[in-house]
Amino acid sequence: MSRVLISIFAPMILSAAANAGSDLDPLWNPPGGYTVTHVGTGDAIVNAVAMDSLGRMVVAGYSTPSAGGNAQFSLVRYHGDDFPTSIGYEDLTFNSTGIAYVAVGIGNTNGYAVQIGTNDSIVVAGDCTTPMMPQNHTFCLARFTSGGAIDTSFGTSGKLITRVGPDDAFAKAMTKDAAGNFLVAGYSSSYLTGNPVFTVVRYSPSGVADSTFGFAGYAGVAETSGGTAQAAAITMDGNGAIVVAGSIASLAYPSGAFAVTRLLASGAPDPSFNSGNIAVVGFANGGAANAVAVDASNRPILAGFALPTGATSSLMTLARFTSAGALDTSFGSGGVASPPLSGCTEASASGIKLDALGRAFVSGTCKNTQNVLVLAHYNANGTLDTAFAPNGYETEVFGNYASASALVLDGKGRPVVVGQRIASGVSEFVINRHDYIFSHGFE
Repeated sequence: MSRVLISIFAPMILSAAANAGSDLDPLWNPPGGYTVTHVGTGDAIVNAVAMDSLGRMVVAGYSTPSAGGNAQFSLVRYHGDDFPTSIGYEDLTFNSTGIAYVAVGIGNTNGYAVQIGTNDSIVVAGDCTTPMMPQNHTFCLARFTSGGAIDTSFGTSGKLITRVGPDDAFAKAMTKDAAGNFLVAGYSSSYLTGNPVFTVVRYSPSGVADSTFGFAGYAGVAETSGGTAQAAAITMDGNGAIVVAGSIASLAYPSGAFAVTRLLASGAPDPSFNSGNIAVVGFANGGAANAVAVDASNRPILAGFALPTGATSSLMTLARFTSAGALDTSFGSGGVASPPLSGCTEASASGIKLDALGRAFVSGTCKNTQNVLVLAHYNANGTLDTAFAPNGYETEVFGNYASASALVLDGKGRPVVVGQRIASGVSEFVINRHDYIFSHGFE
């Protein structure tokens, strides 16, 4: 058995000058407001974050724990307000190190989504290669106990592999329904065309794939003209329906377009949403949605990047649809908001969460002389909120290259943003908390 090498560096703090004007929370890993964790022996990629019942932050992605080995699901848990003297530090009660790994299937195991289960257990989902022939990529899950051990009561010895479709399948996002079932979304090949289709699989809280969901255990929604459809995000609306978002590419949208659909609890397409089809908004030179939220009126809001008419590079872009699946023209310009972020030659969104007033916190990446994390706040009508920051957004510099992957709002509504930064040629986990509820009265 190869020895697993785990390395945790002490939190690294940038100089105050590097974050001048920042509203990073000084209570989080003081005085910097952010934490860097070195995970594994090489590059570590962050894709998701969730908050447990105690306010601890669980960050998920993948890394290579053993030199020369394969990538594995990788988790780090950080203290929130649960431990006032260690806010923002790695939680050493989690697997004794703050970090936990697991491999599923054979080859690389890539983690893209995380949810909190019963008793603060942690479920991570992504793709791996099945040991069964043919050895395709497919949906893979694993569950950890609150203490960071593999939870053998879930699936088979804590792990679960679900072959989906006739070829490769990739899981990219996960949510929970009111019954505690896990819904995992991504894309898989169509039996009819071979092209990728939006794909959702539902699992019981104990890790059993629901064979009654959709058709033969999974729901698939294709792009109607025979193009490709790749889901990147999933959430539940207020009526218990399943909202799935991502991108399509077709003859009409060769460079990509935002796409969203809605499923009934049974997994069948919802006929009241765009007649059961994927709803699409295209742009002059393409785009892709990476995240989705649903407001109190059950309107899906997609976030990603796009190149609309007149744009020479990608812009952080939001689009809102009505609950019936049409573009909501009361939002932004004709349903789309893509205000340029000054100082960003390129910008894209990776995560979206709505605050108590229906305004959107959006995490992403801004490229200028270097890549930096960006956190923007949009009013409910799609305009940037200049009460949040002078330009409606703030950037944070972490090393020579940084990118945001996701965000969550803590129990007080403070945005917690996760991503990665490169230092000495290696990608590391980054997590930071903003204190806007204190400085701007958002609480």
